Amino acid sequence: MLEMYKENCYFSLSEAYISRNKKRPSLTAIQTICDGHGQRIGFLGVDYDLRELPHSEVIYEEPSQWRQIKGDPAIRGGLFLQERVESIIIGTSTTCCRCMRR
Repeated sequence: MLEMYKENCYFSLSEAYISRNKKRPSLTAIQTICDGHGQRIGFLGVDYDLRELPHSEVIYEEPSQWRQIKGDPAIRGGLFLQERVESIIIGTSTTCCRCMRR
């Protein structure tokens, strides 16, 4: 969750989620409303449908060259320990096909 503070006033932006009612990608912004003395007097919440926001393709462009992203070390550690084995199903299906042809 993105949070910003300014003179005892608070702004929060949720991570993207799928809305319950419309089943669409959304996010929520919450702004704390403060009086002239900086005392919190309420909140303003707004839900945004991500499909209705302006596209940001101009702002961010995905790099075209290949790049590697680090993953979970527990998964990476076991990745290279994997081995190929002959499937029991392949051997059984060959025998089964021979029986069906007779």
